[in-house]
This record gives sequence, C-alpha cells and structure tokens, in this order.
Amino acid sequence: MIQRALENGVQIYTNIIMKYAIATLLVLVLITISFLKGALTFEENMTRDIEVYLPEGEESTDILIEVRKDWATDIIIVYVETPNARNPDYFSDSVVDNITYVPTLKEIALLERTIDPYGQNVDLEEHYQADRGEKDDIIFTLSISTLIKEFNSTNARFIEASEGKIFGGLSIEEADDDVVNETGTYAIPDDQQRVDQIFDGTSSALQNFAIDTNDDGIIDTAVILFALRAQEENNDEVQEEKIAEIQRHIDERYCPSPDDCTQMTQTGLVVVLHEVTARLYDDLLTMLPISLGIIIGLMLIFHRNWLAIPVVLVPIFCALIWTLGIITVSGVVLTPMIVAAGPILVGIGVDYGLHVANRIVEFKDEGNKIPRATFLALMTTGKATFLCAVTDTIGFSALFISPIAPMRTVGLTMIIGVACAFFLTVSMTPAMMKLTNYSKHKSEGWTSIAVLSTKQWKAILVVVLLTTTYSIARISVMDQDMKGDESAPEDIDSIKKLGEYSDKFEAGQTGILLINGPEDRLKPAAKDLDVLDIMNWTQGEINNITIENRNTEKLINVSAFSIVDFFKSAHVSFVIEDLGGDPVFEYDGSFWDFLHDDFFDSFFCVASSEVLSGIYDCEQLRSDMIDVFYESFTDEMRAMLLTDEYDKALIYVSMPYVNIDDTAVIVDTIDEIAYIRDRQMHAQDAKMSQLTGGPPVTIAINEGIQNTQFDTIVLSLILVLITLMVIFKSPKFGFITFLPIFLVILWYPATVDAGGTNLNIFTAMVGTIIIGIGIDNSIQITERVREEGTTPEGIQKAVENTGQSVVEATFTTMGGVFSGVIISLYRTQFVGLRNFFGLIITLVLFSLLMAVFALPSFYHALHYLKLKYAKAPFVLSILGMINYLKSGLLLPLKLIARLFS
Repeated sequence: MIQRALENGVQIYTNIIMKYAIATLLVLVLITISFLKGALTFEENMTRDIEVYLPEGEESTDILIEVRKDWATDIIIVYVETPNARNPDYFSDSVVDNITYVPTLKEIALLERTIDPYGQNVDLEEHYQADRGEKDDIIFTLSISTLIKEFNSTNARFIEASEGKIFGGLSIEEADDDVVNETGTYAIPDDQQRVDQIFDGTSSALQNFAIDTNDDGIIDTAVILFALRAQEENNDEVQEEKIAEIQRHIDERYCPSPDDCTQMTQTGLVVVLHEVTARLYDDLLTMLPISLGIIIGLMLIFHRNWLAIPVVLVPIFCALIWTLGIITVSGVVLTPMIVAAGPILVGIGVDYGLHVANRIVEFKDEGNKIPRATFLALMTTGKATFLCAVTDTIGFSALFISPIAPMRTVGLTMIIGVACAFFLTVSMTPAMMKLTNYSKHKSEGWTSIAVLSTKQWKAILVVVLLTTTYSIARISVMDQDMKGDESAPEDIDSIKKLGEYSDKFEAGQTGILLINGPEDRLKPAAKDLDVLDIMNWTQGEINNITIENRNTEKLINVSAFSIVDFFKSAHVSFVIEDLGGDPVFEYDGSFWDFLHDDFFDSFFCVASSEVLSGIYDCEQLRSDMIDVFYESFTDEMRAMLLTDEYDKALIYVSMPYVNIDDTAVIVDTIDEIAYIRDRQMHAQDAKMSQLTGGPPVTIAINEGIQNTQFDTIVLSLILVLITLMVIFKSPKFGFITFLPIFLVILWYPATVDAGGTNLNIFTAMVGTIIIGIGIDNSIQITERVREEGTTPEGIQKAVENTGQSVVEATFTTMGGVFSGVIISLYRTQFVGLRNFFGLIITLVLFSLLMAVFALPSFYHALHYLKLKYAKAPFVLSILGMINYLKSGLLLPLKLIARLFS
C-alpha cells in the first residue's frame, strides 16, 4: 500500500517535471532570484562579538555576562612603538626616543582626545563629563598617557575634594598655590622632569603599560586600551566605525619621515575578530568560484560532455543561494565558521546530482525513454539519494548538542543546504536532462575493479582490520587541547601584533575577579578599607605566580591591577591645620600608605575624636579620606574599575597567550587564591568571584570543543545507524551499510596523527561532517546491492554499475573542498582551515575506498559465512567462525614471512 502510494507520487512528480520542464526551471530560478539579495548580503548577519563563542552554562560565562553589565569587555589595543623599538642602535637618545618624551606623549594624548572626547579632554569637568561611553562609545581609555594626565591633576582635585571634610572644620591647605596651578590640569605637562617624576611614582603594575623591549634602558613600546561600550543593537557596526576612526587618525598623523615617528598598530580581540571575519568572508567569495572551477574540470574529465556542467551545477548553484538566503532571512547570527559550509555543500550537491544524472542515463541506455528513465531513476537511485539526504541531515544535527553556538549554526546551515540540494537536484536535473538530451561517457575499467573487490575480499578485510587496529592504538592523539593560534589566519597584522604584545608585555589574555557586596551594605564594598586590603593581598599573591612554559621552558609571569594600584600611585602632599592655623600633621607620599599611616592611631587623632565624641572619630576620618581619594580621580578612571555606586570593583589579571595546559594551571592557582580570599570577604559582608574573562573562557571553550568532538561523533553514529536500520527496514543491511563509515571514524586518529593536525574550532566538526558526507557512498552501493542481490554476482554488478558514480561524486566533492586548501595556502595562511579541509578530503577518500572495496567485502563475507555455517550445529558454527577469523589474522604474518624467506 505504502509502496504503491510512493510510486504514484513519484510518477505524478515525474510527469510534472517532464511535461513542464521549462516552467519547472523558470519557477525554481525565480525563487532563487528572490533569495539572491539575502544570499549576497549574508555577511551583514555575521557577528564579530566574542560573546557568541562563550560556552553556555559555564560559571565563568555567567560571571563575565554580569561583569559586562557594568564594564567593558571589548577592548581595542593600539600598539605604540618609538623608533628605538625598531632600530635601537640609531635611535638611542634616552630622552627623545623614550615613550615618556613629552611630544610623544602628546601625540598619544591627541589620539585619545580624538577617539574619547568625553573622557580625555583638558576641560574635562566643564564641558566633557565622563559618560560611561553613552556619547562616544568609549567607557574608558587607559595608557601611560592617561595615567600621567590623571596623576598630574590628582593633587589639585584631592585638595578641592578634601576641603571642609575632616573633623567637621579642619581643612587641608595646599602647601604652594603655584604647584597646584602647575599640576592641576588634566593634560600632559610641558615639563619633562614633571613627567618623569609622575612616571617614576606609579606602581609597578601600571608601569607595565609602557616597557623597554630591547633592554637598552629606553622605554620604547606602550599600549593604549580603548574600552568599548557594548551596544544592545548594531554592536558590530559601532565597533567597525570605531576601528575605522582610529585607523584614520593613525594614517592622517603628520610625519615628515616615517622612520622618525612612532608606529601605531591596532590589535586586540575586537580588531582581530573584525579582520578575521572580513578575511574569511572574502575567502568564501573567492573559494566558491575556485571550487566550481575544479568541479567543472573534473566533470569534463569524467563525462567528456560539457552539458554535464549545467545539468549538475545549476541545481547546486541555486541550492547555495537558497541556503544563504534562508539563513539570512531566519536571522540566525553567523560567525566566520560559516566559511566551512560553502565548499562542503557544493560537494554534497554535486554528489546528489551525479548519482541521479548517471542513473537516468543508465536507464536510457537500456532503451527507456527519458520520462520512464527518470521515474525509474527516482525510484531507485533517487530513493538512495533521499536516504543520503536524511542521514546527512541526522548526522549534521548532532552539532546541535554543542555548547558553542557557532558550531550549532554550522550544523543548521548544513541541514538547510542538504535539504535544498536534494530538492533542487531531483527537480532541476531531470528537467535539464530532457531539454539537453544529456548523455555521458561510460568507463569500462569498473569491471576490473568490481572483479578485484569480489576476488580479493579476504585480503581487503585483513588490510581494513590492520589499519583499524593501528588507528585505535593512536586514539590518544584525539585527547589534545585546542590550538588557539590555528583558529585564525596567521598573516593578519592585528594577529601578529597581538602575539608580539603577548610576548613582550606578558599580557593579552585578561582575566577578571569581581568583588561586590549587597546593595544594603552599610558602606559600599569598594569604600571599605578592609575589603581593599583583601584585594591588595589577592593582587600580591597573583603577582607572585610564575610557572615554566612546558613548551618553551621560559617563565610565565602573571600580573594584576585594580583600584588599589591607583591608591598606591597617587602621590599627595598636604598639611592638616588646627583651628588656629597651626600645622598638626604633614604628609608627602602615596595615598595607600597614608590610609595605613600611624596618624590614625596618633594622640592628635584620638584626642580630636574624644572632643567630637559621638560626632566624628578616626575611622570616620579614614573613610572620608577614601571618599576624598575617589573624588580626586576623573569619572572615567573610576568607571574602569568601579561602579558608580562603589558596590562593585574589579581586579584585572593579565597573562600572555600560552598553551592551554599552562593556562589551566594558572587559572586553577588564581581560583584557589580567590576561594580563600572570598572566605575572608564573607567576613566583611562582601564576596570575590572565581576568575572570568579570557583565560577561563578559553579553557571552557577548549573543554566544550573536546567534549563536542566526541559527543557529536557518538551521537551522529548512533542516529545514523538507527536511521539506516529503519529506512532499509533491515538491521542487517543497516548495520553493514553503517560499518564503512564507522571504520572511517576509527581511522580518524591515525589520520590526525599522520598529518600532524591539531584540534581547533574547525577540526572539531570534522568527525560529524564526515559521517554526513561519507555515508552517502555506502548507501548508494547498498541500495544497488539490494536491487541486484547479495550473491557474488549481484555484488560485483552493483560495484560495476554504481562504482563509477560513487567515484565521480567523491572526487568532485574532494575537488570542491580542495578549494579551501588552496585558499588557506596562498591567501590566508590559515593553518586551522587548511587542516579542516585537508582532513575532510582525506577522510572522504577513505569513505570512497571503504564503500567500493570494504563494503562489498562485508557482503561477500556475509554470503560466505551464510553458506558455510547455515546447516552446521551451533557449536561447530561458532568454532568455525573463530578458526576463520584466526586464519584471517595469521594471513598478514604469513605474507611477511614469505617476503623475508
């Protein structure tokens, strides 16, 4: 009943296509045109936001999202080098060639004022009040320039903020009005000595924003950090505009001689992601024509008929447009990983088209007219192709379990692409074949190959067994860490500079510890000296973390900074006078030391507290002084480390980009420190989070990719096996069809090991993609074996008739994917992408060999065992099978012995 309904449906569909071939093509082309705009503009849906890569459900991800509500996590880094960094022998003046040279600092300050006007202008408080990025999209700017401007004006703001605050009437008076006027401006001082004094007074953590890279005593390199405000909408566009604005300023600087000027280069994850996305989008546009060109060449070689090109390629070209158009219309957020789907979909679509076209030609050659040949082809190879599409879809659906959203998007794109490719193939290919009267060249060599797979099936099984055993022995290579440096092209300037920044500044990966207290806390957490002390102790322990890089044997140093460093770097000098105007306390030093000075336990402080009993005491004075300190800093500088309510604070942790194992050791060490300090925080009615930000998120992504690699492969194999058994309505045919792709997956470790391939966010998807692509060959062979029969003659005939289509489809698939290898070699120098496409090509080739040689051998073995043991008693059957397997295992040993005898 079902079979009859299926035949009637296929017959009706065939009649429509054959009768209205031109109309069918026109309707499908018109639909394709309607999707064309979306397909051409799909890049607009590609995000550069690092947040989309965050593994869902991870503690570090949740903390990072909380941090992002109040602070910036998107940073643009401008890497600044003086001529001394490039040519230390010639540019060796300790003043002029130093990054702290006043004209150089003013050049940096000009860039900062241009990009961040509401945070870096001289008349900051009068006309440009810090806005947390609402007006200029910059939450804060941090560099050696901003630090010098900040500390140059701190003393004046400190005096202004302290007036009338202590002891209810005592005041702090400036020692010298001229000094206050000279140092009270938020600007780079004209006096070089004043600049040097400020720089020398900053804490060591803040001095890390400018360093000497060639050990000649001249500070030659600095970084400017622009922290971008995360936009609820159009975040990518705002970032793109800001990157372009910074680059315009860099390019338009007046520079009589390039060798004498500072060199400024943008880098940081924001810039890297934008450049990588743009590069991969361009690569995809370049890759698809190359892919189609290779496929056209292979089809002309195989078919020797130019009509094969439109017959097979027009449907897949339309399928690509449909896929990209549907993805764009759906509003799914895309990432650069989508570049992996293009060549693969081309290969799959050509695979479907060749199988259907070749079978139609085969039935025509048997004397059937085109309508009848089409009907028979759709009922046989068409059904097998449908099974391929179903299993491909189910295989790719396993990517949906990944905690990494971009991997799920690739899975969705592949599923939509497979559906479009199948529908357009069975609709457009027969119509075009009718209009063109297409025929193909048939190779006679397949008879010999079919005979080989029939006669040498035992030897083939032995080779398969030995290869599988070796690969399983190499399974440990799959338990490797992600190589972050393989997840992006190597030849992008921002990536090179980020690596240089990581190496020289021992930074690049930024972690964050969040400190907060309840909203109803009597005193905000960041204004409580006890909380600040715990933050200081935490930083001290983190700054002492040093481990040996297991790859280079160099030491890895970690550093941390927070508002405590500004307390330590702020130099203040003041005099406290009594009501009569006589000085009772004079101080000249860092504000942090003042807060811990013996003054608060002195006779004067205690006596004054007793006089003002119940109204004011020494602790209130200390608390007021912390208020004074915060008010002495600009709003933007406070916004970098504190919330406006002072109930939350951050400790930034910097470390270089190193291997995952060492990163994990550092993160675990910091988490242990944070756990202990958090317990101390609880005693102060506050808390400290575990580390979040770059390092722990990288580790979580690595673990997510590792787990995804195994979980998706296992799930995909299970789903495909069940699907095959259900669709074939036979556990026997389902399992035997499944065996080749299962063995190819078992060969995956040996392939990875032999190719020296590393795990990255692309190669983690290879296993699932190969299951989706590779199972098609086995399905086509099995479907033909079922038609011809499982006898040796039937198996041989199935290979002889289907083998050519399988090889043509596989090699065109490999040719389409090979465009990715070409692009990664001459254009992007993208190791990760090259490994991804290289693995797919290799494993697709293995799936072809397994389908053409191993699968027929499995059917021969089943037929042999069935004949030999069908009538034997059960025990004898088992013993016979054991002896048979034993002889198979001994065969290669006998062959080796003969070679050496």
